Amino acid sequence: MPSITDALRARGIGSGQGISQTDLTALIDVTNAAEANNDAIKTDVVNKLNSLNPALNLTTAASWSTIRAAIASMQYRGAQVITPGPSDITIPAGYHNGAGVVKGVNVPRDKVLTGTTIAGQAGVMPDYSNAQNTGKVAPANIKADGGGTLTIAPQTGYYSLGVDSLNYGSIAVYDPNYIPENILSGKSIFGIEGTAGGWKVANGYTQSSSLNGQNYPTTSGATITRAPFVISQNFGFTPKVIIAWKNKA
Repeated sequence: MPSITDALRARGIGSGQGISQTDLTALIDVTNAAEANNDAIKTDVVNKLNSLNPALNLTTAASWSTIRAAIASMQYRGAQVITPGPSDITIPAGYHNGAGVVKGVNVPRDKVLTGTTIAGQAGVMPDYSNAQNTGKVAPANIKADGGGTLTIAPQTGYYSLGVDSLNYGSIAVYDPNYIPENILSGKSIFGIEGTAGGWKVANGYTQSSSLNGQNYPTTSGATITRAPFVISQNFGFTPKVIIAWKNKA
């Protein structure tokens, strides 16, 4: 009579091919034959069954009835295909034919944060979610249109909505000329009030005065007569330069 190991191998059992329901039936037959012939291979049977399914935890002290029941309890699962999900997936107890797989996961690493690993694939997207508190991020590009709009292109990465204790956000653009002293007083640019002085221009109109004409010398030595006039206009400030002209009557 062949040993239990040879009997199993003859049916492809224990050779990496899994075990089918037909094989289980044959295994019981072999076990029955071993018992009927008082074959001294019980240890071989127990060891083989335990190697196939350690959960059986059989010993040579087990009765043949117990061994047969253990064999009958084993389930053939064939080729199991498992698709990963957000939770653990239990692999069912039993025997598999070796063709089962866990589906591969194609992870777009550029969309996964640095420090995070999904299905063994490490993310490469920079995490700027706390940049407002740990250090500002320089923009990838800035451009002004000259019409009042400034565009900022952020660096690739993950940002979260939030500001620091001074209400500053995550992305910082530095320009040493962007200071109040370079902005006209009375104007503001992106919330910064200007303090720089500038030219103030005003205009007004006054009637000719009724003063008598006065003679004024010219550079050629001649004399011309002109009537003086008085400006009476509230400009709201003291002008440094006044340009006056007269409409010809």
